[in-house]
Amino acid sequence: MVRLSGAVSVLRGPAGPFPLRPSHLQMGAVERDKPACAGPSRVRAYVDDTMPHLSTGKSRPPAGLFAGLRNLDRLEIERCHLMDLPADLFAGLHQLYSLIVRNAKLDDLPASIFDHLPNLITLDLTGNSLKIEPFALRSLRNVIHVDLSNNSIAFLANTLISMPKLRVLTIDHNRLTNIDFRRLPEDLTDLSLRHNFISTIHYTPGSARHLKRLDLAHNQLDFISGTGTVNILPKELKTVDLSHNRIAYMQDGTLERLEELILLDLNSTSKNNSLAELRESSLAGPKNRLKLLLAHNPFTCTCSLKWMLHPTTKSTPTVLDVDSVECAHLLQPEIRLNLTVADRKNELLCKYENQCPASCTCCRFPFCECRIDCPKGCQCYRSSRDDNENLLQNVIRCEGLRIDKLDEIPDSVTELQLSGDWHSWTPEKLGKLDRLRFLNLTNARLRSLESSELATFPRLSGLDLGSNEFTDPMQLPGITQLYIANNPLKELSTKDLLLFEGMRRVAIGGQRNSWECDCDAPSSLQRWLRVEGNRDKVKDLAQVYCNLPLHGRIRIERTFPDANGTLCPKEEEDTSNWVKMVKNLEDRTSTVVYGVYEPSTSTIQPILLAKEGQTARHHPFTTTPKPTAPEMEKPVVDDAEVFFPGRPDFRPTVITFRTQKPNWRPPKRKAREDPNDTHRFLNALIFVLFVAVILLIIAVGITVYFRFTKTDVYIGSHREPALEQRPLNA
Repeated sequence: MVRLSGAVSVLRGPAGPFPLRPSHLQMGAVERDKPACAGPSRVRAYVDDTMPHLSTGKSRPPAGLFAGLRNLDRLEIERCHLMDLPADLFAGLHQLYSLIVRNAKLDDLPASIFDHLPNLITLDLTGNSLKIEPFALRSLRNVIHVDLSNNSIAFLANTLISMPKLRVLTIDHNRLTNIDFRRLPEDLTDLSLRHNFISTIHYTPGSARHLKRLDLAHNQLDFISGTGTVNILPKELKTVDLSHNRIAYMQDGTLERLEELILLDLNSTSKNNSLAELRESSLAGPKNRLKLLLAHNPFTCTCSLKWMLHPTTKSTPTVLDVDSVECAHLLQPEIRLNLTVADRKNELLCKYENQCPASCTCCRFPFCECRIDCPKGCQCYRSSRDDNENLLQNVIRCEGLRIDKLDEIPDSVTELQLSGDWHSWTPEKLGKLDRLRFLNLTNARLRSLESSELATFPRLSGLDLGSNEFTDPMQLPGITQLYIANNPLKELSTKDLLLFEGMRRVAIGGQRNSWECDCDAPSSLQRWLRVEGNRDKVKDLAQVYCNLPLHGRIRIERTFPDANGTLCPKEEEDTSNWVKMVKNLEDRTSTVVYGVYEPSTSTIQPILLAKEGQTARHHPFTTTPKPTAPEMEKPVVDDAEVFFPGRPDFRPTVITFRTQKPNWRPPKRKAREDPNDTHRFLNALIFVLFVAVILLIIAVGITVYFRFTKTDVYIGSHREPALEQRPLNA
């Protein structure tokens, strides 16, 4: 193998490596009378050192540059910027079977440059500047593989037809906008056209008769057809890659003629293939069980996707990446579900005009009592499976209709969506709907709603009252999903927020509220939302806004101290304690006390019933007179139930009483503990040291006083004796 791509190159022959001078290669001036090795007919391999990428030098190789290498079988020229190639550049290379001219910035080739390569099998011209397939390819009668990737080819002429043995053709990363199979060799088996701009395929019977693999990934195809001559796939294909295109639909019978097809890739990203629906009928045709790749398509959760999870026949295609397939809810497109999850929750819906239960036998007749008809002016959807009554869905959507103009609503409805310009709610028209679980009354201009108005819907658990005129959340027993977004809601108090405690999902966002928030003195809503469990309940937390001083209207999430980009840093310890104190006080004053109301001489007092074996406890916030001996014999229930004497509707179903005389004793007085006991010894020690220091200072002062102020007294006490008093021998 010979590789020409740099400044220093070495040819390997039987006698060892021989240098090929840099001047011989860089300027293309190889001296014919200086052979590179002992015997040119024995040259088989070559290693080199690569030229830098940023080199701007251009080479004009002479004719017959490789004429002395008659038995050379592989030649690679890379990153040598070639220009004005002679037609006889490869003269004498009759044994060459592999030629690579890569990244040489070639924009054209001489028409006869390959005439001297009769045995060439593979040709690689990637990374050049070709605008069309070179006309010189017509002389390569034995070539099997041609790679023209990373060029600027915008269309194909008829040159490739003259290559009868061509089997593999690669034209990736070019500028092709259409492909016509009539311009390709009939015996071509593998065609790769990735990363082009192809939007149209032209096919006629008889062309590409042996094509087995077709790669059209990352192009601009928007549909695949089963009839005509446009965007038709060749008949003999076994593997087709159409991933990352713009395919929005596939006609029924698209694959009807492709009996040998085994694998079809329709994978996508958010900006590519946009299949919202894929019917099993559009994939019928292959004899073997077809394998599909469908992830990342924007499917809609409809019954037409059911076959992906529940094959109907042995020939039903298999989706290899079914765990990655997602779909958007049919009625709430903003909600995306994994396909397996949607099927498990029975969220794959089908639109219907009428449906016939399995037990109904008169559906063929005009008048049938058991047939379910969709009300006029409404849209009706049912779930794909009816094997689980708890998950069975029958959704009826009626928009812009007056409630008094509605046709009879089927009693099997599970979700009812009504929207209209109403001033009052009159549910009598709907009748009793025993299976209704969710009611949507958005944009109805409602101002109030009483729980008694929902009495005809015994299984109702979800209520959407968005975009109405409610100013306060309402207490509706049994409701676990309450959506009151985009209403003119007032500031929510702690008592209002207690209504959300027993709910699974709430919606309180929108632009019509006038909530205030503060970093130093957080509002009740701010404190409630700081609890992670409460935030998880809010469906539209990103749409909840409040007015923050100095910042205006912002998302309330930006006031959470633990949020990214928060405007309210974490509180100091004093502020945090104050917030906790306020919250505790509000919780105490707003707590609903459930218990037995027992008449007394002074007041009616709430008493909490205790567990078995304990006496009844008086509420800590209630002033109760000292119990007398008869009053201390209280009935004790086995469980902490709640009932009211004289109110049978509040009495529990089963209550077991027993009488127990409590052994009441005054609580022992707890010994007083002085928190400063541990510091008394230390304080005494400090006091002693302080007194010692004072005494030392006084002693030093006295000494200084007598030393410098009363010097006569000090000196007189140390005066030497007179001379007459000294001894004679002194």
